[in-house]
Amino acid sequence: MGTFARDLSYSLRSLRKAPAFTVVAIMTLALGIGASTAIFSVVNGVLLRPLPFADADRVVNLVWDGDGHLQSLSATKFQYWHEHARSFDAMATWRSSRTRTVVEGEPATVHQLAVSPGFFAVVGQAPMHSQRFMPADLVGGGPIVAIISHAMWQTRFAGAADVVGRTIRLDGEPVTIADVLPESFEFPYEDEPIDLIVPLRMTVDPNDVAEDWPAIARLGDGVTHEQARSETSGLMAAFRTAYPRQVSNQDRGMTLATFNEIYVNPGVQQALWLLMGAVAFVLLIACGNVASLFLSRATERRREIVIRAALGANRTRIVRLILTESVLIAFAAAVLGLVLGGWIAGALIALTPAEIPRLTAAGIDWRVLVFTAGVSLGASVLFGGAAAWPAARVQLAGVLNETSRGSSAAGRTRRGLLMVQAALAMILLVGAGLLVGTVIRLTRFDRGFDVDGLVAARITTPPARDATTQDLWEFERRVLQRLEGLPALASVAAANSVPLERGVNTPMTVAGRPDLTGTVEWRAVTPAYFETLGITRIAGRSFEPTDLAGGPPVAIVNSAFARRYFGEASPIGHRIEIGRFRGAITTSVPDGRPVEVVGIVGDIRDVSLRTEPRRTIYVPQPQAPSRLLTLLRTMPVFIVRPQSRGAVERMLSEAVHAADPSLPAPQVFPLSTTVARSLARERFGATLLSVLAGLALALTALGIHGVLSYTIQQRRREIGIRMALGARAGQVSRLVMAEGIVPVIAGLVIGAAGAIGLSRFVAGFLWGVTSTDPATFWSVAAILLGVGLAATWIPARTAAKMDPVKTLAHD
Repeated sequence: MGTFARDLSYSLRSLRKAPAFTVVAIMTLALGIGASTAIFSVVNGVLLRPLPFADADRVVNLVWDGDGHLQSLSATKFQYWHEHARSFDAMATWRSSRTRTVVEGEPATVHQLAVSPGFFAVVGQAPMHSQRFMPADLVGGGPIVAIISHAMWQTRFAGAADVVGRTIRLDGEPVTIADVLPESFEFPYEDEPIDLIVPLRMTVDPNDVAEDWPAIARLGDGVTHEQARSETSGLMAAFRTAYPRQVSNQDRGMTLATFNEIYVNPGVQQALWLLMGAVAFVLLIACGNVASLFLSRATERRREIVIRAALGANRTRIVRLILTESVLIAFAAAVLGLVLGGWIAGALIALTPAEIPRLTAAGIDWRVLVFTAGVSLGASVLFGGAAAWPAARVQLAGVLNETSRGSSAAGRTRRGLLMVQAALAMILLVGAGLLVGTVIRLTRFDRGFDVDGLVAARITTPPARDATTQDLWEFERRVLQRLEGLPALASVAAANSVPLERGVNTPMTVAGRPDLTGTVEWRAVTPAYFETLGITRIAGRSFEPTDLAGGPPVAIVNSAFARRYFGEASPIGHRIEIGRFRGAITTSVPDGRPVEVVGIVGDIRDVSLRTEPRRTIYVPQPQAPSRLLTLLRTMPVFIVRPQSRGAVERMLSEAVHAADPSLPAPQVFPLSTTVARSLARERFGATLLSVLAGLALALTALGIHGVLSYTIQQRRREIGIRMALGARAGQVSRLVMAEGIVPVIAGLVIGAAGAIGLSRFVAGFLWGVTSTDPATFWSVAAILLGVGLAATWIPARTAAKMDPVKTLAHD
């Protein structure tokens, strides 16, 4: 310990005497550590951190395995396993919605969670006064109660001690506050904070195969995951016999799954791990730069090292001395990297697409601290060892007799590090180039609809619970009539959702053809919808103002629907039974009246720009089945194509207010934002990987510049002699540039091979471009080679301007 203390004291003094070296080394390494810490904090929050429940390892998710496709449950499935499974202490389901409320006389919209009785037992958190829902609360006709959030208690009731027992109104009905959630309550299955929780009154219908119900359960004491999975699977045979319509031949049945398997898109998981790999490359490049600095420093101190060896210091002591300095540098870089990592993580969270769950859980915790400490220690050993090994092999005679040239071993190590840096930068740049190419192609290709200039108005307040489809249509009609009379608007339409937002996925069967059955996207629109969005009409007619609730039910299908079910024949005139599947009407759309196909329109990318157009059925808004309102609980979206952008928001707000003065101003936005939002994941990945690749490129350029600058200093006597013997400035420049560009070219070749070998990791994120796209590889090679030439030019120019007389005299 005494020896270590002396080494530590000496290293501190030594680093203090070389402030430029110390600051550059710390800053370079801190950039790599900070970026690594930021990305890992996001990975930790989304993928690694346990759920915020008591004994979270005992909380499991029950899902239905439909031939490998995990999905939520029907009410019948949930009830059956709830009654028969013995592996669980409690089991619960829920349904969330946005609800109109009046609190203390003020109207508002709240995020409501309706939960089954076992909910609080599963999550392991109780309300502040432990007044959980009683069975009586779940009986129809009884008084409705609610548990409000801690935030709602503070903001709406000023933290009043007598809040329990007060009354609020939800959708016009009086609701008694039964309790308050603790401030620490979290439910990661929902993206937004929960304002209040109410009892869930579930109706079980064996004919309803709609999969609407998520399920979580808490394992009993001593029950393992495998035991619970075995019992869950064992109940399948009896369930299949009791409810044959609930199970298809392809279904594997009920199983257990983790939160990440269900709620974290596999593409998101792959993207996060891909970014971890990318940031590891950046860290390695930073370590390479710092290793080069240490090599240079060790070369300058080689006389000191040899004298220490002559005085009795063995190689272990010399290596330990250099590693002590590297640990000090790494420790300082880790502290600074943590600060940078926290700032970068905050920026990442702000930029990350909203569909990534548990993103707010990202932050600095003990896992992140351990990760940062491990990364810093590993980095110190990596770059410190790279410098210590050549230094420990320095021979006494060689150092005392040398005059100008540095250690050949150190030179080879520096060039090797430079080659590795160039290879890693090549891999990162190729990955970034491929992702940028994907975004460009997704942005430019034909989506089937035109959003340029379109403006949409969304009403965030949900419809009243007792509102009917006709009520909603009457409101919609009043808004449209007011907007259609404005000369500033070229076209006006409305729909239950806009393109690139999911509609309703529902089963259907062609009337008289039970073999022509499947699932389709179902959208309700007004007659001007196709014209407003520039969707091509291929055959038949569009909707007419006379296609009202009392008239013959009609529909328009897209080309994908026509091709799938009718091939070359025309679907016009055929009737579609929306909601019929496997020979029975499901309750997903219980209207049951067949609709006649009256037209065909072109395909649009209505769900995702990446996926092929889905089979879609459009129906007139007045004929929308009443079940749609129950499923979506959303107001219609109004879409206008203005003659000019001026005052559009005011026009839309005034039209909504005139139709219903009780509604708040709508959310007005350019429809192009939906396209941008659909590309958010691709843009985020491309942007972040481009930033990392740019950082890698900059660090590589600094490494090239640093290596050559030091090489010139070491070889100044040789260069002076060459020039004294007649070497021209151009020849000296080429000599120096070759010293730096040859490792870069070798790195390009190795990096290109590495990028091809790693291409399978990015293939799933690409669209319209292959993972071995030649244009990307050549472009990246040209960029990296250009940066390498630029980085070598300044040192080469410095060498070419040397005065041989002064150089030799000084040396």
